[in-house]
Amino acid sequence: MHVPRRRILFPLAAVVGLVLGAVASSCGHQPPFQTSNGAEYSARLAARLDNPPPAPVFETPPADWVWTAWLPDFLPAVSACLAATEVPKAVATQAWPVRQGVVGVHLRGPDGRRWDCLAPAAGMTVDRLTPLPADSPPEGPVFARLSDTPPQGCGPARPATTAAGRQIGWVMPGPC
Repeated sequence: MHVPRRRILFPLAAVVGLVLGAVASSCGHQPPFQTSNGAEYSARLAARLDNPPPAPVFETPPADWVWTAWLPDFLPAVSACLAATEVPKAVATQAWPVRQGVVGVHLRGPDGRRWDCLAPAAGMTVDRLTPLPADSPPEGPVFARLSDTPPQGCGPARPATTAAGRQIGWVMPGPC
């Protein structure tokens, strides 16, 4: 006796939808740090609900741009730029996404000299470090590295922390 085989037809659209759904659900939440610390990732993801990601590109930062809301994202580029100045106690006064994967950073030294820096978002190198004109308007808020004491005259210093609570430096309202 011949028993007909039953074919279970699974619609191709369902397969494609499942595959694309799995890929899409993981694409937008890749953390820029080690995923082994699940608590930090969860806290960072929760914080993102209150702080939408920055706009993809700014030629120059808008007047009302409060860059310190995204300081953990910009920190590698900011750190690379601060190191490139080779000036102890230099501070960052502005950071913004210039294009995908590139961050612009404005810096100020304790002597008042200012720089414009361009660095990859991942840090490690600096693409450009040039002096800013002396008549450039002051900027703020101000970020100082954890290893430096907060500069005087920039307002009260608050600890700058990651979403998980790890201190990464100091933020002052500025300008100074």
